[in-house]
Amino acid sequence: MGDDSNKVILRPMMKISEMVPYLKEKNIKFDIVSEKDAEKYLKQDMKKAEQAVKKHVKVELTQCQHDALVSFVFNLGEGNFKKSTLLKLVNKGEFKKASHQFDRWIYAKGVPCKGLIKRRASEKELFLQDNDMSTMLADSRVAL
Repeated sequence: MGDDSNKVILRPMMKISEMVPYLKEKNIKFDIVSEKDAEKYLKQDMKKAEQAVKKHVKVELTQCQHDALVSFVFNLGEGNFKKSTLLKLVNKGEFKKASHQFDRWIYAKGVPCKGLIKRRASEKELFLQDNDMSTMLADSRVAL
């Protein structure tokens, strides 16, 4: 077999109908993986994103904040996360200010991307959700 250094793996969550013609045109080798393997790769990638959040965040987070940051890192990578203003503000405990940083990460090749705009809005909304158990219990109208 030849050199596979420029080989990519297409995972089911990608728009294969768009990628295959492009890859063929550019003469890039590719594989289409099974759903089982794609799930395995997804879990591996999610674990890396979770480890990056754990490694770089120095303050206590709510579960929602954690989940939003894992999604962010999953999409952008640890390198972008560790040098981001978002992380700096999180580590200062300035969560409201940090939430506005999601809005800055919407560009693909310098152009605002609808998919990224939607993703960042979802991450920001999740990040701002209050899921502290004591707050939820205090706010509930249910008598214990």
